[in-house]
Amino acid sequence: MDYKDFILDFAKYELQKINFLGIDAGKTMLELISQIADLCHNDPEKMKHVMKMLPDILDQKLLSPITEEDFIEEQICIKGKEKIIYRCRRCPYVYKDADGKYYNDRAVAFVEDKSNNIYYTSDSKEEIELPYILAVEYKHARQDI
Repeated sequence: MDYKDFILDFAKYELQKINFLGIDAGKTMLELISQIADLCHNDPEKMKHVMKMLPDILDQKLLSPITEEDFIEEQICIKGKEKIIYRCRRCPYVYKDADGKYYNDRAVAFVEDKSNNIYYTSDSKEEIELPYILAVEYKHARQDI
């Protein structure tokens, strides 16, 4: 019995125990496991790496770097003046401004020392270069007593 057969048997039993085996979601899970086992040549570590993509997608985490084709034209209004920018469709706070440069408005997050609340300010904005892997730098923001 290879790993794929073993893990499918295990999954079937577990899904049956929670009454998922008889519904479409359970069948879909088994098919997904089967296809990922084939894709990863039955390597459990590789399979886990591929399976980790699903919760990342559900959490709207990017799986690949941001590239130029990710931007769409958007008309915005700042202080009563209309302006065209190109916003990243995958990450709305990343955009290409009229100056032709790319920016991440949330590149720096500030953490309050006492409450650990996180917030962004105009100082959070940083120029970026494409391809860009989304990253956040955390800085402690001291509050006066």
